[in-house]
Amino acid sequence: MTEKKIKVETPAERLRKHFDSTIESGLDYCGNIEEVDCYKMICKSAAAEKLFKVCGSNTCMLNCKYTSLNSVLMIFSLPIRTNSETGVETKHVSERIMDIVKLLEDCFTVIDHMEIREVKEDKSIYIISVKKLERKKQ
Repeated sequence: MTEKKIKVETPAERLRKHFDSTIESGLDYCGNIEEVDCYKMICKSAAAEKLFKVCGSNTCMLNCKYTSLNSVLMIFSLPIRTNSETGVETKHVSERIMDIVKLLEDCFTVIDHMEIREVKEDKSIYIISVKKLERKKQ
């Protein structure tokens, strides 16, 4: 018998693939980046089958304008859980945040906006980042 090698997609490849797909045919976000309702955008993306997992987080990407330039808004939703809740040894949330920040840095080098929000009602931490698609001419 011949063995077939299955190529497993790395988190960086998955993130880049969804980024490119979002530019071509993604959902749009028309609001203010500082006021984005992360839970609502995650639900909107799930309904449109545009939600994906990367580094243990539910992730969505939307086309937007940031400082008047075409950009992609990325929202990572990290569940807040403790080892005692799951019974399984998991990474501390700070380690998971750093994994995502490193992934963004590796994929895009420059991120134009990033913020982290903890929403206790959702039992989640959201990482909101924006990558501009073009640069202003100096």
